[in-house]
Amino acid sequence: KVHIPPSGPTGERFFDLLPLMKRESIIDGGEGNTPCVHAKELGKRFGLSNLYLKDETKNPTGSTKDRQGALPVAVFREMGVLEFVTSSTGNSSTAIARIVARFPDMKMHLFVGDEFLSRINVVGSPNLVVYWLKNGTFVDAHKAAAWYAQQTGITSARGIFFFGQREGLKTAYLEATDQIPKPIDVYIQAVSSGFGVYSTYRGAYDYLRLKKIPYMPRLVCVQEETCNPMVRAWDAGAEKITPEHIIPFPRGLSKSTLRGDPTLAYPYIRSVVLKTNGTMVTATQDEMREMRKVLYELEGID
Repeated sequence: KVHIPPSGPTGERFFDLLPLMKRESIIDGGEGNTPCVHAKELGKRFGLSNLYLKDETKNPTGSTKDRQGALPVAVFREMGVLEFVTSSTGNSSTAIARIVARFPDMKMHLFVGDEFLSRINVVGSPNLVVYWLKNGTFVDAHKAAAWYAQQTGITSARGIFFFGQREGLKTAYLEATDQIPKPIDVYIQAVSSGFGVYSTYRGAYDYLRLKKIPYMPRLVCVQEETCNPMVRAWDAGAEKITPEHIIPFPRGLSKSTLRGDPTLAYPYIRSVVLKTNGTMVTATQDEMREMRKVLYELEGID
């Protein structure tokens, strides 16, 4: 019974595949419908004639996390939840807070480590309360948010474990599939907990059942060398994250992926990567710096 129009706002277009009961619950945050660039010049450098880049910088706050901004707020409102607790490295919280600011009857409690405080780009929103953890990491903020929610009884938005956020991210893959003329063989993404990759698996699974794609793409997770707990566990063949894989005080170039302890999420990510014959790999900081430069020079994308 699923119907997907050829164009339109993201929430409207993919409504039949999103966790909302009523169309009037949809909130249009202006996210989605971002370009999928055929990176011909970059592809030549690696012998890849069919290399595509989903340019999520064209979203309202400049991040793919805008896709998990409007949908969770819509889900909460449909369920009667008007106050919630969350944590972030900046991108997702900025995206969600931007939507919450539209609704004076809502309140968002945000926990953040000190390194990420400057990444919260929401100004003057009276229904956003920020709790700053001095010397705290992303994981510390996540644990503090969970503790606060438990103590107060306020609903917690737990990232990958909240379907409202998880299902919103899959729309990037759904769009890309419709934009690229051939089936997607390999999907690559930088990850912290693997949230986006898991969401992509869900989107691909939906499209496979609808016969819109002939097979699942291989899922590839990338982490930088200074914060790669999932790659460490993957390379060791571990089914779960153990203490030797955890990075207590993560530092790195990619601020939005500095999760040193993805213990809860890893088994789920490992499962879908295995199911699609994918892998997890490390990028060195020198490679990251070089590729950022090359990407800008060859494709004009910063």
